[in-house]
Amino acid sequence: MARCNGEPVQWIEKDDAMFGHVLSSAFNFAFKNLGVLFRVTIIPILLSVLLEVAAFSFNSASMVWVDYALWSVLNTIIAVNVHRIVLMGPNSVPTFGRFTIGKIEIWFWLHYIALGAPYLLGSFQFEWAGPLVILLAIVVMVFGCRLSLVFPAIAMGKGVSFPYAWEQTAQKTLFMVLVVIVAPIVFAIIFVPVMSLVVFIAPDSSPIYSLVSTNIVIAYVTILAVIALSFAYQDLTGDDHSTPSPEAPREE
Repeated sequence: MARCNGEPVQWIEKDDAMFGHVLSSAFNFAFKNLGVLFRVTIIPILLSVLLEVAAFSFNSASMVWVDYALWSVLNTIIAVNVHRIVLMGPNSVPTFGRFTIGKIEIWFWLHYIALGAPYLLGSFQFEWAGPLVILLAIVVMVFGCRLSLVFPAIAMGKGVSFPYAWEQTAQKTLFMVLVVIVAPIVFAIIFVPVMSLVVFIAPDSSPIYSLVSTNIVIAYVTILAVIALSFAYQDLTGDDHSTPSPEAPREE
């Protein structure tokens, strides 16, 4: 009986240790590869910021859906490039990143929409959400954390779907919750001084300054979160192609 009671504790300790490794790996990778990460993400980040400014300027209900659709495409491009750099090395993407809508991006985007749609729809119904709806949202969120492991695999060109991620994350629910939900919060805390400075110096009469800086911070928090998810995928699957042979050409 003692052994049975101790097993959950051991699982929690192991998940905590794995999470710590993922966090440290993500920070180290981002620091060592600042140049290449900036280079392959700067174009979609700037386009994303311009999109948010346009959505703010138009301020219409229909623009919300257009904004989400285009934003999800740009996020797909960013995530695919970052996943590939972490898991397959810098030579796996062109100099300024993959900026085409190919099979990988389409398959990635479809899964992104499928996983994000419930949260988007739920946000419109939040005013009348009761305890049961909130509980259901939490359950869906936990399931979504496990299913998120599909994204690194798709970015690498694997023709897999949600069942693959579900299988790979068996008995690793807590670990995936930590990676998908807690890690971005940790990364966001790093940028608190930056946002505090922006709020202090931004003129009250022009909210565009805060809007632009907020979206840039969100973009880089997202990049760190994608890096963390890549390392989580690597730890759970052992799939590591980050050290290609010297002869491997850069993708064009």
